[in-house]
Amino acid sequence: AVLEPAADELAAAAALADASKQPLLPFRTHLLLCADELLAPLPLEGLAVCTRPHVASVSRDFSFAFVARRLGTLARAKDGGVSRAKVGYCIDPSAEVAEVRARFAQALLAGKEAAVPWVAAAAASKEGGPSWAAQLDGASATPADGDWQAALERSSLFVYAGLSKLLAYAQPAPVAAAALDGLGVALLCDQLFTESSIRRQGKLDNRKGPNRLRHETSYRTALLLAVRGTLCVVLNQWASTAEDNHALLVGTLTALGEGLPVGEAVAVAAGRTELSARPPSPGGDKPGNRGGSTIKPVSAQPKSSGKGSGSRHATLAPDEAAGSAPTRRCSALAPVVYGSPLVRMADIVVADKGDSKGKK
Repeated sequence: AVLEPAADELAAAAALADASKQPLLPFRTHLLLCADELLAPLPLEGLAVCTRPHVASVSRDFSFAFVARRLGTLARAKDGGVSRAKVGYCIDPSAEVAEVRARFAQALLAGKEAAVPWVAAAAASKEGGPSWAAQLDGASATPADGDWQAALERSSLFVYAGLSKLLAYAQPAPVAAAALDGLGVALLCDQLFTESSIRRQGKLDNRKGPNRLRHETSYRTALLLAVRGTLCVVLNQWASTAEDNHALLVGTLTALGEGLPVGEAVAVAAGRTELSARPPSPGGDKPGNRGGSTIKPVSAQPKSSGKGSGSRHATLAPDEAAGSAPTRRCSALAPVVYGSPLVRMADIVVADKGDSKGKK
């Protein structure tokens, strides 16, 4: 009821611009939602007004004061907010699931065969691969509080790929003490659970108070990172799967490498662009006639070939070998974007077809 009138005005202006061939409205616009903590768990991105053809991306923020600060910071940034020379990551901080580490290695650590094109291009160039700002791997050592803080502060793009939630492993106190003005995007491929991780996390949660547990929610996690200076946070708002998190990681980083801003990159990774591009229903998207807002299912990705795909030693299927592109997108509504959707990756290495060296 609140968004429909504004969306109708934008749609009418877009139709008028198309008819008169005048640029009255940008062809694609970004929709920003300021929802409080009670509304945050809802799949707001699935509203009919959020899937209009002219909506390029849907992001969230906490107040207009946050929006103004982020836009000012982004306007002063010389690298678009993200530099590929300052990419940090954390993989499976407690070394609980081998499949998570295998999928992450396939995406970013496979050299010339990496699933993310700009990473593969960098490996094929004279640089020999990206220069990582921070590397945290639970298989080597469990990250300490200082490791989390240093990794976040050194990175302009930080990727988390692991079980549960970020603040279930990283304590809120050291994160709250970190200076994150240089962190453009925090891509958190989280909310993955196994039977053993649920039991372990349940025992840990019994020792925590209600305030501590509230800090681990997606809303509070994004808020804490935003307060410390992060421009954009991408994370899941409910439970995900290893396949969906892998598709979110590869799809978002690939689209960022192609020059899209992070809001549109997540929309592409989640398949929301197909929802926006659908033809309008005969009666429009008025309340009571929402036939055009049905989410189309995406093709399923082949399951893991190892026995017990959720086990500690799960393996990848042959067609998911290093370098192969994901055959499915992540869940359309699970990942949410908090912060500025306009953050971009500036210094991109683009692979030149026919020339394996790549070029800037």
